[in-house]
Amino acid sequence: MVTSRNTVHDFARRTLKNLEAIEEMARKDPNDYFEVTQLINSAIGLLIFPKEVDYDSIPEIALDNLPMEIPLPKILHGRLPKDNLRELVRYLRNGFAHYNVEFENFNNQIVGVYIWNGEGGGVDWVAYTSVDDLRKLLIFTANKLINATKKSQNISALEQLERQLKVNLRLISREGIN
Repeated sequence: MVTSRNTVHDFARRTLKNLEAIEEMARKDPNDYFEVTQLINSAIGLLIFPKEVDYDSIPEIALDNLPMEIPLPKILHGRLPKDNLRELVRYLRNGFAHYNVEFENFNNQIVGVYIWNGEGGGVDWVAYTSVDDLRKLLIFTANKLINATKKSQNISALEQLERQLKVNLRLISREGIN
C-alpha cells in the first residue's frame, strides 16, 4: 500500500492560500484580479472536491453552537434536515455542484449569493449569504477539514483501482508516456 500526501488536507490549505493571495492582489489592482471570483472558485473546490469520508470529518456542531463570528446563511425557504454544520455544508455543496446559485449584484459588484437545494424535482431549501459571510463560513469550514485530515493517510485511489482491475493504468512512467 502506497500512501501519498493527504489530498484533501493539502487542497484545502492551498485553496485558502490562493484565496488570500488573490485578495491581496485585488486590493492592489482591482481591475485585473477578482477576489469574489476566486472566492466562488474556492467554494466550489472546497465544497465539491472532498469525498463523503472527508465530509464525515466535518463536525456535527449544532449551528446555534458555532462561534458568533461565523455567520450563517439566511434561510429564506425550508430548513435543513439536521441543524448542524455538516448538514449545512452538504446543502451548500449540493447547491454549488448543481449550479443552484444566483449572484446578487449591486453597482456592478457581486455582493451575495442565493443558493438552493432541490429534492425530488422541487426545491426544499433556499438561503442567501453575503460574499463576506460566505468567505468567513468557507474559511471556518476549510480549517475544520484541514484539522480533521491533518493526521489521516490518503491512500492512492489510482493504486487501489489498479489492484482491483489488475491492470496498470499509469500512462506516464519515468521514461515518458507509455
